[in-house]
Amino acid sequence: MNEHAILSASSASRWLACPPSARLEESLPETASPYAEEGTLAHEMAKVELQKYLFRISATAYTEAWTAFRADSRVTEDFKAAVHLYVQSAIQKIEHARRINRDAEIFLEQRLDYSRVVPEGFGTGDLVIVCDGILEVIDLKFGKGIVVSPVENPQAKLYGFGALEETGLLYDIHTIRLTIHQPRLSPEPESWDISLEDLRAWADSIALIARAAWAGDGEFNPGDHCRFCKAKGQCRARAEANLDLAQQEFKLPHLLSDEDISRLYAKLDPLIKWANDVKAYALKAACNGRKFAGWKLVRGRSNRRYKDPQAAAKALIAAGFPGEAIYQPPVERQLLGITEMERLITKKKFTELLEPFVEKPPGSLTLVAANDKRPEVEADQASGFDITEEVEE
Repeated sequence: MNEHAILSASSASRWLACPPSARLEESLPETASPYAEEGTLAHEMAKVELQKYLFRISATAYTEAWTAFRADSRVTEDFKAAVHLYVQSAIQKIEHARRINRDAEIFLEQRLDYSRVVPEGFGTGDLVIVCDGILEVIDLKFGKGIVVSPVENPQAKLYGFGALEETGLLYDIHTIRLTIHQPRLSPEPESWDISLEDLRAWADSIALIARAAWAGDGEFNPGDHCRFCKAKGQCRARAEANLDLAQQEFKLPHLLSDEDISRLYAKLDPLIKWANDVKAYALKAACNGRKFAGWKLVRGRSNRRYKDPQAAAKALIAAGFPGEAIYQPPVERQLLGITEMERLITKKKFTELLEPFVEKPPGSLTLVAANDKRPEVEADQASGFDITEEVEE
């Protein structure tokens, strides 16, 4: 079985809306994301802390884990504080359940199998609590860009169904509580309850779609769910839908009326997002050696910057320039910009005094028309290039 489910819960909103997207994504390479790596690290830290609280880890293993965490440059004070928020919230939930029933069941990093309705479907529940007829599935999301609600959330419902499959025969469960905690966005988790009957009915209702997605069948259906799709910059269906929208909407009189602009304005963001996704894909591919006819990879313009502002300030003051003149008001201790500084002290003095403290970094890589005068950058010279993409959890 795959390490990651093809029909993952995290991508359920996508393959439920666009069934063939799952197999299309399977054909594309995985891309590493610093956001995903951060999330994995945060989950590991939270697990170790909760294992300690539940007496499920030895003192030696706990110490070794934290030695590794402290050595990781990503583990800043803010990072630890966010993980701590989640851990404390989780402990409060555990203690509340045990006050109701001392025999409440607590599962950490529980494998949740929902393959009865989704072929080879499985995921991991960060924390699962069974108490007094309520099955709660708690999901830590460490991202800080998108607020995710548990209400009618397909990922959360699949996790809930998987937890129900694991525990439903052992306990008398009547309610499934789906909880999402995003500690970098909110100190408190958000929960949503669904009845046993409604969750099972929903799971049964998606079974046919899941089988179509598994087989790669169905129609491509572009929409908001494309946001995290690996094929978003290459998908022909999405391109055709956006190009068709542009053609249809702009078959209008020579001048747009206020009513036309009002109607069109709401449709511009999806067009812009799609265009940016195509550009990002093409740029990343070009940096990896792909050639696109009529286009070439070049470096854009860059601005000079101080590489050592404090040393530059000392040189100016030593040359007799007063401190109040070389700093930006009202920003304290921030040097004037380079252009302003040249105007203040003259270009000759700037070169004489500050040239050692100024650098011009290489410009960002970009695709331009092949007849552009700038020299082409070959892929082997594009080292260090990166497009950081959002990640779904």
